[in-house]
Amino acid sequence: MSDNSFTHIPLIHIENFSLKENYNVLFKDFNLDIFYNEIIGLSAPTGSGKTTLLNLIAGLSLSSDFEKSGVISVHDDMSVSYVFQEPRLLENQSVLKNVMLPLLNVYDKQTAKKKAEYFIQKFDLGTKINQLCKNLSGGEKQRVSIARAFAYPSRLLLLDEPFHSQDENKKQKFITETVNLIKIEQRTCIIVSHDKEELKAMNARIITDREFK
Repeated sequence: MSDNSFTHIPLIHIENFSLKENYNVLFKDFNLDIFYNEIIGLSAPTGSGKTTLLNLIAGLSLSSDFEKSGVISVHDDMSVSYVFQEPRLLENQSVLKNVMLPLLNVYDKQTAKKKAEYFIQKFDLGTKINQLCKNLSGGEKQRVSIARAFAYPSRLLLLDEPFHSQDENKKQKFITETVNLIKIEQRTCIIVSHDKEELKAMNARIITDREFK
């Protein structure tokens, strides 16, 4: 996925961005440029607008409660994988089927299966590959979601509290694996976390709510 044309221009350009929710100011004249292969960490209290910003970058629409102005510009060739706070899986389908499903729009079935299996293994789900997702723990479901995001050939990963369901003794392992895969797969990443230590462990450029407005 390497492309030198992406190296010196921002993949995401945010300029003089302001956002209100029912007159509550979330962002005011916020500016941010995000470049190829960067890891950006958003750290702020609940209700500060972090998830809303991810939704806008992903191209999702806002409810009528929001009023916005300014610019959020995403590179034309920017495909996106989004790990939501809740895994959003097909509960009555297997781990493999959940990871494969979006890949079938990009690859033939054999290639999709091979890529899905690779990332499922990376997140220690190999023994669960044929289990229905409804029978998994919360942490396992979240890892299925992360595996699915990596399996899809996107340039941008949006991760919203991706490790919050992991046991503490496993969390560092999956943070390390995520960072390694971001480098190998040459992804740009924006991660939301309440835990600054998580963001530091990911070598993220940390943006706090003090910079939002």
